[in-house]
Amino acid sequence: MAEEAALEALDQRFASALQTIRTRNEAICERALAVRADVRRTSDRCHALSAGWQRLRDELLLLPATTHSLRELPARTAELFGRVEELEDRLTELSVLRVRQREREWRRRREAEVERLEAAKRREALHLEAVIAEQAARERRRELEERRDVFDEEFEAQRRYVLEHGKEELVRVAAKQQEQPGPHSLAEVEPGPFVDDAELDDFYNVEVVPLDEGPQEDS
Repeated sequence: MAEEAALEALDQRFASALQTIRTRNEAICERALAVRADVRRTSDRCHALSAGWQRLRDELLLLPATTHSLRELPARTAELFGRVEELEDRLTELSVLRVRQREREWRRRREAEVERLEAAKRREALHLEAVIAEQAARERRRELEERRDVFDEEFEAQRRYVLEHGKEELVRVAAKQQEQPGPHSLAEVEPGPFVDDAELDDFYNVEVVPLDEGPQEDS
């Protein structure tokens, strides 16, 4: 009986120890899972921190070059401003040259137009002068023809008079006519000095009949 009671007590103690061990194991597993989660989070943070540190390191390595670039920035900016000013000056010169070229072209076109108008005026003036000269020539030719007709009539009348009455009677009549006003000789009825020589030749080209062909007076 005593052995059975001892075995039963040992069994109870063993079952209680197993239960305690099981409870402790469950608590350890839970803590292990929590630690695993903490380790994972810590690992992720470490990776993130490592990546950030790497980026920071790269930026720190680039810092000297950036500083050098910043130091060169004013000089480069001044150089760029100088080039911009040169471009502005060049554009200004090109604009001035273009304006002058347009002005020269305008003046050339204007001069050509003026020359064309002057040439047209000269041609018109020459045409008018030619027309006036032609009209004056026709008028002078008409006057010369009228004067020649008058002279021919007077000459023919004098010739007939000489043939009919003799030379002495003509001289007597001529002397009487000289006492009266009016033209009595060829010099008084000849045209002015501006008449063409050919027209004067036509004017004086009159068939003259010798006086000795007429009737002779009785001696």
